[in-house]
Amino acid sequence: MEQRYHVIVYGATGFTGSLVTRYLITESESALTNPKALKWAIAARSEAKLSKIKEILKTKLPTVAPQLIDSIPVIVANSKDKESLVEMVQQTKVLVSLVGPYKLYGELLIKACVDNGVHYCDLTGEIVWIEEMTAKYAAIAAKTGAVVVNCCGFESIPSDITTYLICDRIQQKLNSYTSKVDIYYTKLKGEPSGGTLASIFAIMETSSTKQLLASQNPFFLTDEKTIEEKKSVWSY
Repeated sequence: MEQRYHVIVYGATGFTGSLVTRYLITESESALTNPKALKWAIAARSEAKLSKIKEILKTKLPTVAPQLIDSIPVIVANSKDKESLVEMVQQTKVLVSLVGPYKLYGELLIKACVDNGVHYCDLTGEIVWIEEMTAKYAAIAAKTGAVVVNCCGFESIPSDITTYLICDRIQQKLNSYTSKVDIYYTKLKGEPSGGTLASIFAIMETSSTKQLLASQNPFFLTDEKTIEEKKSVWSY
């Protein structure tokens, strides 16, 4: 099947999905008014809800012509329907999944992307699930060329980028490695969405006590080879 799109946003009818869609509509590289922009589509399991989100976007973005919002391609796919997921991912280069809890709804989609060499990203914070998916599909992804990037949300982005910038700066200025970085949040604005709360409950219900305790290790998702390499750096 032809890859018609650069990006498909799956779960566009949810809270975060609607925010991502708004961003794509107005961001210059993907703006509907830019004829050379990235080609993208929105997807969900309900065509009616996809139509409804377009109407909501028209009120949220009054400066965007309604007919442009109407022109956004829509794709219907169900997280429990393997065939619909495969048909969806075969149309894109990158699949953005915003459908959680991922433990309940994510595996078939990851498998579809990995099998078809389609890049995948999500915003899960369910690291026990990530470990399970890595064990199952990392080798296949390496063969097909699919890149899977989890945790593209609050759980990782602020801390990862900040840590990277700190370590990079120290190495450039002091020619020194950084063995440990502690980051503290002193003030937060907002509250968890319904999807986030559902994911928390799913983690507690589907993970064993042993898994939950093990997941508190900062290197829970790190392979042994990388840990040994880091230890050799720390020894200096």
